Amino acid sequence: MKTQFAILLLVLLCSVDFFPQSLARPWLEAFDEEGIQNFALPPVTHEPNVSKCLKIFHEEKICVGEILLSIRNHKVIVDPRCCSLVDKISEDCSGTCFAGLTESFFSIVLKNYCAYK
Repeated sequence: MKTQFAILLLVLLCSVDFFPQSLARPWLEAFDEEGIQNFALPPVTHEPNVSKCLKIFHEEKICVGEILLSIRNHKVIVDPRCCSLVDKISEDCSGTCFAGLTESFFSIVLKNYCAYK
C-alpha cells in the first residue's frame, strides 16, 4: 500500500512540470502586454448598482489593462492614476468590479497596494 501511494505521489509531482500554469487561467491568455492597452470594456448595464460601480473604470480604460496585467503576472503594478480610481471604489462596489476576474483576495491586495503607494 505504501509503495502504491509513493508511486502515485511521484507521478503527481512529476506531472506538475508537464502542465503550464496558463492552463489554470485560460481566459487570461488573450491579454498580452501589447493588446492589453486596447481592451474594450463592456457597455455599462442598466442595473443601478453595477452601472454605478463600473462607471468609475469607464473614465480610465488604461486602469483595467493594468489590473488585468497584474492578475496575469501575479504582481500588482499600477500607476497612481489607477490607484486613485481604486481608492474611489467603495467596499460594496469592490465585489462588483472585480467579480469573475480574480481570486477573492485580489481586491484586498490591490486596495492595500494603493493605500501605501
